[in-house]
Amino acid sequence: MLHLLLAVFVLGAASASAAVSNPFLDSKIIGGTTTHVDDARFMVQVITVGTTDVATCGGTLISTTHVLTAGHCVPSPKDVGKLRIFVGTSDYLGQGKNGRMVKAKALRPHPKFTIIRNKDDEYGYFDVAVIRLQEAVLPSAKTSTIAITPARAEPKDGANIEVAGWGIYRRQEISRKLRRATFKVISRAQCKMDFGNAFNAQEFCITSGPKSAFCSGDSGGPAFIGNVQYGVVSWGSCGKEKPSASVLADLADPQINSFVRNMMRTL
Repeated sequence: MLHLLLAVFVLGAASASAAVSNPFLDSKIIGGTTTHVDDARFMVQVITVGTTDVATCGGTLISTTHVLTAGHCVPSPKDVGKLRIFVGTSDYLGQGKNGRMVKAKALRPHPKFTIIRNKDDEYGYFDVAVIRLQEAVLPSAKTSTIAITPARAEPKDGANIEVAGWGIYRRQEISRKLRRATFKVISRAQCKMDFGNAFNAQEFCITSGPKSAFCSGDSGGPAFIGNVQYGVVSWGSCGKEKPSASVLADLADPQINSFVRNMMRTL
């Protein structure tokens, strides 16, 4: 099985506002439909600018000054200056009239966040991080916050749940538009059967397949029902291999839930 953390790292990208030409940098969710930020105003783009590459992920506004994303989507807290957060736009790296870029003031991954690498597989446990913005993103026609599910309030097995992001799309086809798709929540028992010890109690699974899956670049984005977020996109195989499921950090897990809420108060 090939299961990978779903951030994208693109070589040769000088800055987050540079011209976009690589399909891995601005492609989208497999399947689903193009959507608009008006219908998902909590969506943000979490960009880490390196000396030779750019890492791209999704994220959500969980307060006017805090963004939630995956732990593997952010650099070390000492490198917080490398982060660029794009808000209020459906367009990848969009600024100006249709969005703006906000810098980060501080960040914290979950204290138990760990990346596990085993041959071709790569997983993230406790795969969440909270970013404090340098300036508030006030509610507007293009921006708003999303609520976090209470502790122990997981989505029901079989429930429809949506995921949105800018990750890899069909045949790495270039697109600069936000995309969303609907999946179903899978029971933990089935996830454990599918993934064995790679799956843990701080995660849940959703359906995935060749025609509908989240993929590289969707990491850090939300799994949500209405205006409540239940999960953070973590790892999977882009629907290309069996078992056909994708894995998210579970925001209802008490250890993850308390961490996120504490960061909203103290970071």
